[in-house]
Amino acid sequence: RLKIEAENQTKSAQSAQDASQIKIEPSIQFAGNNPSSTPNDNSCAMSDSGHIISVVNSNMAIYNDTGKQLKFIALSSFASSVLGTFASISDPRVIYDPNEKKFIVTFFSGASSTTNQIIVAFSKTSNPMLAWNFYIFNGNPNKDTTWSDYPIISLSKSDFFITFNHVKDNTPWQQGFRYSAIWQFDKKRGFNGDSIKYNYWNNIKHQGKSIWSVCAVMQSGLLQSDDMQFLSVRPSDLNNDTVFLHNISNSYQSGLASFSTKVLKTNLSYGLSPNAIQADKQQLATNDARVLHAVKINQNIYYVQNCREPVNLRSGIYLGKLNLTNNSIKGQIISYDSMDLGYPSISLVGNYALDEKCIINASFVKKNGFAGVLALYKDKNDIVHAPLMLKYGL
Repeated sequence: RLKIEAENQTKSAQSAQDASQIKIEPSIQFAGNNPSSTPNDNSCAMSDSGHIISVVNSNMAIYNDTGKQLKFIALSSFASSVLGTFASISDPRVIYDPNEKKFIVTFFSGASSTTNQIIVAFSKTSNPMLAWNFYIFNGNPNKDTTWSDYPIISLSKSDFFITFNHVKDNTPWQQGFRYSAIWQFDKKRGFNGDSIKYNYWNNIKHQGKSIWSVCAVMQSGLLQSDDMQFLSVRPSDLNNDTVFLHNISNSYQSGLASFSTKVLKTNLSYGLSPNAIQADKQQLATNDARVLHAVKINQNIYYVQNCREPVNLRSGIYLGKLNLTNNSIKGQIISYDSMDLGYPSISLVGNYALDEKCIINASFVKKNGFAGVLALYKDKNDIVHAPLMLKYGL
């Protein structure tokens, strides 16, 4: 957890000086979840009541807000009492629903068209230590030679969303991508333990070509809308300004949900970032420039992705701000001469639902160092302040 020192706004003449002094600092630190494989695919969520759930490859830990571990369980055992055992579990995700005051956990097992299964768990109450409702879905609903990889999750007022990349059998994900897909679940039925119903969207293309990696946008505060946005870019290009804004217009339950895509342009191009070289010459692979995380606040979507810094050609972070009222996008590249950055995520930390202050988390590699973790504070004026070095790599 982090705490933010408030801006001193009592004297307008000092506002610029005060803004430069805004900083974030650790509030509570404790030993986190211990992954059993690489990459660890860490995902974390915290409830109003202070329950923290951390999921990694391939286990789940539950803490209270002092850092005391309340439960530790392998994901293979988490759902086994209802669904049976699973092998090759990967890519767990967790999210907290502020309306229902409950959690959702998802992960998949199997990495082929014949073995791939998607597991979704809805907590029955606000206490994740108690019972859950479990569901299992075929990760190859089109019955072709692909399987569902790399989930990204989000919530609307009525629905729970998972996006996947469908990857061809026996092919590395970089070459095996075939198409993206979005699952739209009626979350009420999941929380109630009823048979779950959903829409499955997978014809996500531009000019006849499948769009790679669809990032679901997280809504801020209490969930008040059934419209859901998603973002994609051209992640493998060295230089590009295209952003795809996808929209699902209504809830599953309404029977009126429809899918659409707009092609937008940024004012600042993004590009494929290099890998970060660590002290022992191993590389922190930044993969590509896909949108990794996005949050909607008011009528703005803030999103982050890996990006090549154009002057020193280091690996940096692209922070985009998409205004939904006029579909304009303003971007900025966050980079430092002393280190490479990668794998950013962004979270709302404002004092009220419409307050556009955010924290950006990222990995970093300093010269002659190893991969660590830092945090950046984005203020209400979209100024990104000096990083807080949370953990240096060993």
